[in-house]
Amino acid sequence: LRVTKNPDIDESEPAMLINGAHHGDELLSVLFALYNLDYTLSNQSLSHVSHWIDNTDMWFVPLVNPDGNLMTLRRNKGRNVGRKNGKDTDGQCYERGYKEGVDLNRNYPFAWGEIPKGSSGDQKSNYYRGKVPASEPETQAIMSLANTYHFVGAISWHTNGTMVISPYTIPGKKNPSPDIPWLIAEELVSKTPIQPNDREMIVKKSMYDVDGTDQDWHYNEHGTI
Repeated sequence: LRVTKNPDIDESEPAMLINGAHHGDELLSVLFALYNLDYTLSNQSLSHVSHWIDNTDMWFVPLVNPDGNLMTLRRNKGRNVGRKNGKDTDGQCYERGYKEGVDLNRNYPFAWGEIPKGSSGDQKSNYYRGKVPASEPETQAIMSLANTYHFVGAISWHTNGTMVISPYTIPGKKNPSPDIPWLIAEELVSKTPIQPNDREMIVKKSMYDVDGTDQDWHYNEHGTI
């Protein structure tokens, strides 16, 4: 969904991406993105919101992984069913289970498969990265959108963690100094209240070892914060 003053025209405005559910079983991430959309459309009388609409080009993709999300909603048996997409990885045409599919947030080309525990080459793993970088249509769709609009900023909503993860997440990949994404993330968390789990938001480079992620690819490819 596109929100801007003239949505049928590509104007010279900074573009912003907000997405949810790279992992289809992270149901709240869909609602977070939809809440961002609802807030924008419902508060156009506020000066800062009208400024966004008049001067930026906002793109909302609430459900990056529809097939994984469908598997979750069907409540198929198995741990993390719906985390990955609906790829038929073994060539057998039967109801998808947790051993099927590709982890879309391990499938992006930047640093794909670069660190030992960042993803997996095992098709049965919850963190299977795919046979080759950007092998999946969902990954390709996000990359195509980004290559068209060169987003200035992006928020990729996930669940399970009270934190803002700032690129780069890969050990040894150093950001320019000053580290602008980190500084912006610190400003974000400083204005965020205590969360429902009674924790404060924090800024981190990573939650655990991970490679082939969307935020690292966006930052490396287009400087997207």
